Amino acid sequence: MINLEETIIELKALIPESGDWGIVLYTDGGFRKETDVSSWGMHGYLYDYIDRKAGYGLKKCSPTNTGYVGPGIRVVDENGKVLRRNLKNRLDVVNVRIAAYIDSFEPLTGGTNNQAEVSGLLNALRLIVALSPPQAQLVLDSEYALKGALLWNPKWKEKNYIKNDGTEVTNKELWLEVAEVMAELEAKKIKVAWDWTKGHMDDIGNNHADLISNQAMNAAINGVSGINYIVSPIAKYWSPVADVHPLLREPRLYLPLNLNDRPIKEGKVYFFGNVGPNDDVEGRPSADRGYSAILLKEPDQVINIVEDYFRESCLTNRDIFIVRLRNDMITKAKMHNEIVNTGSIFFEPRPDKQVIKNVYTRKSETGFGEAIDPPELSMKLLDNLIRLEELLYVHQTDESGLLAKHDITHLFYGLEEKKNKSVLKYIAPNKAFVRADISYLHKEQQHNRAVPLTYGISLPSQNTLRAVVNFNPKVSIIHWEENDLWRRYATILETDIGIGLWCGIYSNKSFLVN
Repeated sequence: MINLEETIIELKALIPESGDWGIVLYTDGGFRKETDVSSWGMHGYLYDYIDRKAGYGLKKCSPTNTGYVGPGIRVVDENGKVLRRNLKNRLDVVNVRIAAYIDSFEPLTGGTNNQAEVSGLLNALRLIVALSPPQAQLVLDSEYALKGALLWNPKWKEKNYIKNDGTEVTNKELWLEVAEVMAELEAKKIKVAWDWTKGHMDDIGNNHADLISNQAMNAAINGVSGINYIVSPIAKYWSPVADVHPLLREPRLYLPLNLNDRPIKEGKVYFFGNVGPNDDVEGRPSADRGYSAILLKEPDQVINIVEDYFRESCLTNRDIFIVRLRNDMITKAKMHNEIVNTGSIFFEPRPDKQVIKNVYTRKSETGFGEAIDPPELSMKLLDNLIRLEELLYVHQTDESGLLAKHDITHLFYGLEEKKNKSVLKYIAPNKAFVRADISYLHKEQQHNRAVPLTYGISLPSQNTLRAVVNFNPKVSIIHWEENDLWRRYATILETDIGIGLWCGIYSNKSFLVN
């Protein structure tokens, strides 16, 4: 994130020599009474008129000199009511090529919704003045900000911002600044096209400005202040790609709290689960749930950020043993990249419920992370997860043969000849499970069994197995005798970038000993 001066330098470097270019800016503001914070958000793009053959990752719309236009953006509702209208200096709609995206926001303490809307407009106008584009398009969803700037402010100024009843115009200081910036626009002969769009009606530009504004309100809760600008290249802006560790993609992530005596001392162990949609059944036996322990040489940056924030801002009951995170959300590219780039400033703490949220999960009861309660249930789950870490430790250090081990890599990977070179390829069929043959000695007799291994429960998911194909993967099944009635088993995935153990902790008694 950079300041206005740096933003102008970066954007001016992208202006074409022909001088045929422009800028589109959407602004929005908001206020949250419950936390007494407000903010404004701005989204837009710098453009020129050079043809571009590739798309932008946008759905059912494309960029024009008047903003995003297309069948995915409605201009009237089902009753014919106008959802977007032109107010001043209307432009003819022309398709354009985006040179860069511009996003900006300001977290504010206190204030009102109207103050936030006007502040967003004010800063968009300042950016336009500083750039002095041949064409500029503003799209706002606040009639107060638009009518104030175009209709009321000139009259207020003539009357020294005193209303007919003798009281001062609300937000006088802001309107004075707006008048000053608009005078600069007039002096520089910069024409701005002004449009209004109804908020929360799936206009992609307005939606994005609203999202940025909501992020900024979260930042205000976290004590962040000041105006921030982000200039982004067009590649992957709407369809980002995240660099998520291939072994850390399971749906649920579990973070033990206040647990110092761990079996594995070197590296970092993370616990994951594939529990389906019913998170409320944690700790209760179920055959269709799998858990895993993943050992990395170094801690994961994103997980560390989330864990530290939860401990500091959301954890109030110290009897809680474990926190569950929606890892399927955290590993989504937008959220993952946001955490990498900005840390925890856009998180929303809910210490009253021991929950952590953000703009993507505000309406969710649990957000993307919650403490598992009651403590007894939390402890049962933690006991099972630590057992997985102990098994992983024994697998790496066992010299007594407590664990039997069979290499089953051939069930998943094979060599393929490409350009006179042997390349490892994922070859397993797309089925729910595979069977692995194992043998063991019991009461001086050799026994053979075919053990069913289910993806996502007693095996990594097929996506995980595919993702590590270039990291020398080796898959093994381990099993051990628990009593005279059954043996238990789990699978190990070893790679150059980490090792993991997967186990259906409630279903891995799959065969009896004769």
